[in-house]
Amino acid sequence: MIFRRTFKILLLVAAGFVALTLVLMLALKLALDRAPQYQAQIKDWVYHRTGYHIAFAHVWPAFRWYGPELYFDQLELRSPDDRRVLARAAGGRIAADVWQLLQNGKLFALRVELDAPTLAIQRLGPSRFALASEIVWGGESSSLSQIALNDLPAGTLVIRGGIVVLQDWNTDLPRLELRDVDFEATRVAHFVSASLSAQLPAQLGGRLSVSGTAHGAERIVNLGWNALASASGMHFPGWRDLLPEYLTRLDAGTGAFQALVNGRGADVERADLEFNASGVVVHLSDRPNAVMGQVSGALSLAHTADRWTLTGRRLRVIAAGRKDPDSEFEASWRENPAGMLDLHAEANYLRAEALLPLVGLMPQKDIRERLRDLAPTGEWSDMRFTLARAAASEAWRFDARAQFRDMGFAPVGHAPGLRGLSGSLIGTEAAGHLIIDTHSAVYNWPDQFPEPIALPVLKSTLYWRRNPQEVLLASSDLELRTHAASVHAKLAWSQPADGSSPVLTLASFIDDGNVAVFSSPAAAAACAAMAGSCVRLGPSAARHGRLRGSGAALSIPRRRGTLPDSLQRRARDAGLSTGLAAPRECRGAGRVP
Repeated sequence: MIFRRTFKILLLVAAGFVALTLVLMLALKLALDRAPQYQAQIKDWVYHRTGYHIAFAHVWPAFRWYGPELYFDQLELRSPDDRRVLARAAGGRIAADVWQLLQNGKLFALRVELDAPTLAIQRLGPSRFALASEIVWGGESSSLSQIALNDLPAGTLVIRGGIVVLQDWNTDLPRLELRDVDFEATRVAHFVSASLSAQLPAQLGGRLSVSGTAHGAERIVNLGWNALASASGMHFPGWRDLLPEYLTRLDAGTGAFQALVNGRGADVERADLEFNASGVVVHLSDRPNAVMGQVSGALSLAHTADRWTLTGRRLRVIAAGRKDPDSEFEASWRENPAGMLDLHAEANYLRAEALLPLVGLMPQKDIRERLRDLAPTGEWSDMRFTLARAAASEAWRFDARAQFRDMGFAPVGHAPGLRGLSGSLIGTEAAGHLIIDTHSAVYNWPDQFPEPIALPVLKSTLYWRRNPQEVLLASSDLELRTHAASVHAKLAWSQPADGSSPVLTLASFIDDGNVAVFSSPAAAAACAAMAGSCVRLGPSAARHGRLRGSGAALSIPRRRGTLPDSLQRRARDAGLSTGLAAPRECRGAGRVP
């Protein structure tokens, strides 16, 4: 009996709800049918709510699966003074989204759709833009830090088949036109999602797809988010012009990528990238460009607290018809505002040129710019490198092991650059050795030499040792050959721990040409000689000579143009001129007649 009564009550309630819904739908239908008669009132309502005028040719009511809507034909968004058209669309819909309303609990959960709109966006600054020169957004808005996700309007915005014209991106790309733009953004309670798909401008090539979500009750600047992006048919020269600060060394090539990124606020917590490219040309200012027929692989970047970890898998390179071994590597580093605290890197095989274009994607600006300027090149194998210190004020401790081929780096600032080194390295901060066996090195020091110096032969085993009293570098078999001289030398460089002048000891055999010898530590590494000056052997003089000397490096020479007495005597005995000059003036140094 009780069951029947309960069932009857529920049935009556359901029937009443259905009847009420039908009455409301009928009332809504009658109201919608009268909408065309209220075009002026609709325009005034939009103007008072937004501050912008709208214009349309016709308006039709309809009832969709998501709720009631009004469809506007030939829709225009106009300026506040109603004199200029800011944006046009073939049509547009404004609807009350019943399902969004039920989820949000808000009456004005709207759904706005635009069909084939044309939008003009102007770039006003690095992060400021304006829609049709009227609606400005971006920049350093402090109010954004106070906004939570639930403060934004609830509902959905949809754009189908649109055209977006981006103006004044930079001087190289004053106008970019994206076609077939499809966009959808939805906000429900503490969740927002967005997706974009577009045919990229001809300068950039291909098609781009991006989607992402954010969620949480925190302010927008603290929200957790994730994004998925992919592109195909990319033209690298156009992307270099679009992002010159990040892709400055990417000269040519085509490619595709897919990236999954997540983070919180403005911080990236993890990024996974898969890419493939062909016909890649990497610009190197101090040597011929690096050309790679094909490059592909997968990279992962993770960020936890103050530690970053970069991992590479299945990195494959084909260059000059030769396929490199698949590369697997991992690099992890930790830093604080005072500087880097530790670095660990290891790889079975790695070609540096393959990663150079991707350096621009590093989120840390200082590391990105440092690697971009150094432009490291060469092949590394069986590599393991650890660098650590407890604080930025302490000395580094390191443990290194690697084999390298055609390794090098560009000159930066006042420091020299060196390309084409081959050999191996093993050691710690206490002791170790570096073996160099090179047949095509190039030494480049623009501050001192007008042209790079080719080194057809550069061979040596360099040992180092560090103890509480000094740091000692020594080699007993240095062989160096340039177009002007051949040098065989034994040398030792001692740097006392008390900060006094380092001591350079050198015994060298000079054969068949001219040789320059320098006193500064940087130049000594270049030509394995000493004394901040030039010693030139004339063509009619003896073609052989020996130099031996030892002394405080910071006091050699005593003044410009003067060698120590012991070196002058040995040079004269060897048939060498002791006319001296700064490195840029070496070509005019004294000659033996």
